[in-house]
Amino acid sequence: VGPSGSGKSFTMGHFILQRYERKERQVIIDVGGSYRNIFEALGSNDPKSDVRYYEYSPDKPISFNPFLAAKDKNGNYIFDDDKSNVLLTLFGLIIKEESEGGGTATLGKSEWPVYEQLLTLYYEHVNASVKDRELPNVSNFFRWAIAYREEKKEDKDLQRNLERIGFSNALTCFHPFIEGRYKDLLNSTDTLDISDFRLVCFDMARVKDVKTLYPIVSFLLIELTMDVIRKYPNDKKYFTMDEAWSMLSD
Repeated sequence: VGPSGSGKSFTMGHFILQRYERKERQVIIDVGGSYRNIFEALGSNDPKSDVRYYEYSPDKPISFNPFLAAKDKNGNYIFDDDKSNVLLTLFGLIIKEESEGGGTATLGKSEWPVYEQLLTLYYEHVNASVKDRELPNVSNFFRWAIAYREEKKEDKDLQRNLERIGFSNALTCFHPFIEGRYKDLLNSTDTLDISDFRLVCFDMARVKDVKTLYPIVSFLLIELTMDVIRKYPNDKKYFTMDEAWSMLSD
């Protein structure tokens, strides 16, 4: 902790280099390019290096697809508890507004099981098609859900549940991520996997003050970091957040 110019970034840069030389894994959340020069010197622009520097911009966003899941031996997508928790937490961030007390936006107890059932049925729908299998993503999920609601319009229990959870409102909340200005954010055809790189940095300067995007992108980056932890349980790992007080203030 120290004022501007006191050497915080210089000192952290020294630590980052030492850890990299020791073959330890690092994920860094940066604000404003404090470590860009270090990453470029270590080869972040070389596709063959184990160093990656991502700069998020609403105009040129990093693309995610939280719906992509591991497959079983038959090529079916595995919708397990981990994937369910990730998607339902993401739904809460997009659908629910933050509480007045500053708490995390989450689905309610009555909403969680309804969305979980819809997601389970959606993955069953995707897996049922062996030929020309649909790529699971946010846009395709809501297209399927709309068609499913229409197909089951005589199912009063289903219609009542969808009305209770405010499904129409959810469609409105997700519209920017389906065909609006953020449509590229959650519909990538590839899985962004950072676990193969020993040194990764995400510069969040362009998104930190975008209230709609910041909690969503932060959540997805944390999930990517969790993948590194799951894949390399025995490696020493570091997670560094620059300007932490500013970034965690909300």
